[in-house]
Amino acid sequence: MRSARQISSERLARTDYVSAQIDEPVSKIKDKMEAENIREIPVLDDSRYEGMISYRELVENVHTDPTSVKAETVMRQAPEVEAGKNMIELARLRNDAGVRRFVMTEGDRLKAVVGEEDIVYPLAEGVEELQGVSVGDLMTRDVIKANEDDKQDHVVSLMRDHGISRVPILDRNGRLAGIVSSMQTLRAMVPRDQMTRGEVVGDKDDMSKITAEELMDISPVTINDASKGVIDAISMMEERGAREVIVVDDDERPVGLLTLKDVLDYLASLEETNAVLVNLVGVQTESQKQAVNDKIQSAVQGKLGRVVTPNEIKLHVKAYEEEGTQKKYSINATLFSEIGATRVNKHGWDLLTLVDEVIDGLYERASETKQRQRDRERGK
Repeated sequence: MRSARQISSERLARTDYVSAQIDEPVSKIKDKMEAENIREIPVLDDSRYEGMISYRELVENVHTDPTSVKAETVMRQAPEVEAGKNMIELARLRNDAGVRRFVMTEGDRLKAVVGEEDIVYPLAEGVEELQGVSVGDLMTRDVIKANEDDKQDHVVSLMRDHGISRVPILDRNGRLAGIVSSMQTLRAMVPRDQMTRGEVVGDKDDMSKITAEELMDISPVTINDASKGVIDAISMMEERGAREVIVVDDDERPVGLLTLKDVLDYLASLEETNAVLVNLVGVQTESQKQAVNDKIQSAVQGKLGRVVTPNEIKLHVKAYEEEGTQKKYSINATLFSEIGATRVNKHGWDLLTLVDEVIDGLYERASETKQRQRDRERGK
């Protein structure tokens, strides 16, 4: 069986991409993205590559006259991927860049695009790195859920607060009824019949009346056995064009969620590097993300690395208003290493000082766990 390291970016790249022209109005681009069910679209000037637009950016930048807003005003530059990168390197690049799609260019011409699904779906054919890996090994077990009668603004708040892009929806008996994605909530914010000249987009009062039941996909991909191989689960996602598999128990209640990103995170962790995988949720600016990541990587090479061998560190940061405009932060942190999961929760006014306290807390708890293990081995 082949290795993921043997699968190159050229093999994964998509040349039959859908594109938009730089002078195209966003109203037309939105319709095109919805018809093709795509989240990002490259922007061309005739055949010359200019940039990329995501569905979220498009919706967030639409104002009162969507027919006059052109692609060039909302597009951004997507990272370019070099020829010869393998699947694991692409997964790492995806995590580092925080984007869902790369471009491959030839001069100023767009040659191909590579998205999350282009990296993950081919894994359904099987690779060495996923042999013996189950859905339960990679899935998220603490599933954030909503109810059918919850309003759209509540579902959006759940996504924003927890840094997620999909929420399983429960019926009145607590069973899985469907799933709502961020793209579905965004579509509801700017309905197609409002994308015409002169009409106000995204009426807040109307939005507050929309329920999760109205938004949800009622036929999500599900399995009832977390021990199922992740390769089989990827095959199910590919067959349905889905980005997630929901794991349910015998009573049809959600107990786990496996997404494309979970698979990419696992692949990225296989890249040979001294850096630990850091997952940050809730950090708003790129400068803050970089500063937090630098502190964590320094701790991994220093005090944390002297106690355990970190595999991954997850930080969920939440900021809330207190005493005027000054923000107070809370951080829930989890360190994954050979001793299992080590968790701490800290609160404070300065984000970077709080990160230092989190690192100290993880160090203290990991040291205590290691000492208990040594004591047991000595028969104490």
